Amino acid sequence: MSTATLTAPAALPGQARTNLIDGSPMFWAGLIFGSMNVVQFAFKAGYAAIPGPVFGLMWMAALVTFIMAAFVLKIGSPAAFRARPEVKRFRKAWGMVILSAFATVTIIMSVLGYLHQVALMPFVPGPVALLFYALGWHIAARMSGNNGFNGLSLASFVAAAGLLAVAVFAGQAWQSLAYALVLFALAAAPGLALILQNRN
Repeated sequence: MSTATLTAPAALPGQARTNLIDGSPMFWAGLIFGSMNVVQFAFKAGYAAIPGPVFGLMWMAALVTFIMAAFVLKIGSPAAFRARPEVKRFRKAWGMVILSAFATVTIIMSVLGYLHQVALMPFVPGPVALLFYALGWHIAARMSGNNGFNGLSLASFVAAAGLLAVAVFAGQAWQSLAYALVLFALAAAPGLALILQNRN
């Protein structure tokens, strides 16, 4: 990311800096990927029988659904708000963060599979993705000048470590459920709050 991407434009004299943060990418990411982790919990806990290839296709469908909802159909914040150049920059930054998270997890999992290190795979998706969410909320803080978003960034970082602990002490199924709850709390809920705020 360039310095220009991460730095919010200066406010006019005597004018408060406007809210530049569109919550729809976070909302859809948290809702869609959180829901998929609930399905993954049901699968790993033995509550649902889903063939492996089908499950992989479901994750790809989740990614496509996220892209369609957040960036193609642009469901959420008002069109006039999204049309602002600074908001477009933010949406692009957050989109790159989430897609980079998905690509990084895919690459690491593929490498572990190639090396036959299956035992290490449960430690990758949730913790690695949450590190990217921490980066995304930090970008939101930098671009908006609102340090409150750094709280969400820190929470995401702590949650990444927490998921590792859950995987070790409770197992993969419970890690999936914990990851779903984290996504609902640290992405979907604040994203929805921002969408509603920008509609007022």
